[in-house]
Formats: sequence, C-alpha cells, structure tokens
Amino acid sequence: PLSRKTAEFFRALGMLPLEAYGTSENTIPLAMNRPGRHRLGTVGPVLGPNELSLSATREVLVKGPGLFHGYWPDISGGVDAQGYYHTGDEGRWEGGFLQLMGRTSEIIKTSTGRRLAPTPIETHFKELPFVDQAVVLGNGRKGPLLIVTIDPAGKDSAPAPDLSEDMGSALRTHAAKLPRLSRPLGALVLSRAFSVLSGEATANLKLRRHVIEQRYQSLLDELELAAAKTTDDAPLVWFLTSADVRAQNLRTLPT
Repeated sequence: PLSRKTAEFFRALGMLPLEAYGTSENTIPLAMNRPGRHRLGTVGPVLGPNELSLSATREVLVKGPGLFHGYWPDISGGVDAQGYYHTGDEGRWEGGFLQLMGRTSEIIKTSTGRRLAPTPIETHFKELPFVDQAVVLGNGRKGPLLIVTIDPAGKDSAPAPDLSEDMGSALRTHAAKLPRLSRPLGALVLSRAFSVLSGEATANLKLRRHVIEQRYQSLLDELELAAAKTTDDAPLVWFLTSADVRAQNLRTLPT
C-alpha cells in the first residue's frame, strides 16, 4: 500500500494520487479510485463486474468474468468451490472503499492470539527521516518487535541523529501515535541496511522476513525479555547495535 504521508504530499502539490488494485490472475482491475470518488489510504471501490468479498481472516477474495481458470498445468488449484480466487492480500472496508493491510502470509499471530498486519506499522516508522528500512516480527511472541536500519544521510535533507537517546526518544514518540496493540514492545536499530548480498533481501529488494528473524533471533529474545521486565504503561525498550551485530554490543536507552 502507498504510504498515506506520500499520498498527502502529492495531493498538497496539486497532484491527486488515485490508487488502484489488481492481480495478474484477474484481467479486470479489482478496485480503483477515480476522479469524484476517491479516498486517500484506500485502493478505491470495487470495479464492476468484479465480486469482492473478505474471508473470515480478512483475505480479499474475487470472482467474475475476468478471472482465470487456474494455474497451468493443474488448473484445479487456483479457484475455490464457490468460484473465488484467494488473492493472499488482507483488506478491510472503509465506507465502501477497500483498504489493503498487507499479505496474509505476513500476518503476525502473537502468543496471546492477536493478529497484526506488519505493513502499516512498518510504513508508520518509515515516515521518520532517519529510518531507511523497517521490519516488524513477532509470531509466537507477546507482541510485535521492530527492527529498523538507519539512513545515514537522512531524508528531506535532515541528517540522521546519532545512535543515541535522541533517536530512541524519536522512536518512542512515534510509536505512541499507534494504537496500543500495534505498538512494538521494543526496537532493534541497525547501522547497516538489509541487502541482497547478505541474503536479507530479494533481487527486487523485498525483505526476507524469515531470514532476518533467524539472524537476529538472540537479540530479539533479549529485547522481548527486557520489555517484559518493564513496568511502564508503554513498555518500549530500545537497543542500539554497532554494524557488527555478531559482537552484540548492546546499549539500553533510558526510558
């Protein structure tokens, strides 16, 4: 999904972004904003003659005349018994407009049974000028944990702050703007970016969540444990690391 902040930026310049949504398996776009009927932060109302539905887990389902018959060579596996194609995208309705939340395969299920979409949380933290990449993890944990990498040049000509209390304060303040259940228990801040060479990103720069989680598992375990020991109403514990994470040179910021 397009960042809400990015959409508002272009609208402020007098260029209205009209988001749309489709899949290769359906030749007709599924939903589309249009002049006179649009809402920022959504991909628009359903575009006929599609039939869109949300499953019990909020997966976007579609059927209609533009839908394929299935994947070659076994065409029986693409569409369910009711004729719906399961897109793998999670969505929700907002006044008749479809809002995409992320991929269902990336949904986090915490140890308390809560289901969280990581993409909106990651997008929220990437609004900070010093954050380059963000990934939210937390399957089987008490809550989401955040890993961010730092853009040393900063965005919007704003230099990145030092790996210090200033950065931790900025992260905590930004986290407080999220709904309580979406706030990370803590964040791990890395001074190097995830890359294709390190195996943490694909060739088109999508982050490999399982690789990142395995690589930083011990640090995430420490972060979750430290968060559990806090008594703060918003238990945000921030660790800062050097570029050499293997050294585990951790420093806890004061709350």
